[in-house]
Amino acid sequence: MINAWGYDVDMGKDKETEADDTLSRLHKTLNTIREENPAASGPGPLAAGMESHDRLVVASFFDPKNARLFQNALGKSGVGSSADRRSGKTQVLVDYEDRDSAVGALSAHLQDHPNRRLNTVRRDFDGLIFGLAIGLTCGFIFGIASWPDVSAFAVSVPFLILGCLLGHLYDRLRYHLRTSGRLRIGIWELMILTALPAAGFLLRSVIMSVLYD
Repeated sequence: MINAWGYDVDMGKDKETEADDTLSRLHKTLNTIREENPAASGPGPLAAGMESHDRLVVASFFDPKNARLFQNALGKSGVGSSADRRSGKTQVLVDYEDRDSAVGALSAHLQDHPNRRLNTVRRDFDGLIFGLAIGLTCGFIFGIASWPDVSAFAVSVPFLILGCLLGHLYDRLRYHLRTSGRLRIGIWELMILTALPAAGFLLRSVIMSVLYD
């Protein structure tokens, strides 16, 4: 019978002897590969173990605020720490020599602050909904004040656009702050900022047209 490494295995051999033979052949194969590729056979960076001041991840949190609370708890116990945002989670790192103290502090921290996944579906659009409501309200108030000129209600459109842009910009900035712990302006945020003057100019033009035509 041919095994997974392409060697003929005698089914009558004892299983332990068979495993030893296979392992020996595998070692020989690996040694041959190592000899043919000496540059790739160097020891890894942690071959001798971790140094006392090497950084080690001790916890990973969904909520950056929870990670900061844990860092505060570590600081109170005399353990220095740092944070790194990766794959939607905030990792807390400590020195290798402080790992036992950090694990103990983590157990106590999770009892009061469980590591729960953020529910962001509704919260991501709170600003947009609020901006939409404010824009609609402002446009309606302006239309009522200009009654019976029904065309005044056209002001609601630029009010809505401006309110939605401001609300969505707020949502985006709050999302970055919540997920990464810092404000960040990307391409989408720059596009919104660029559109704000145009929306303001449109609002002004419509208001002037309603008032003076």
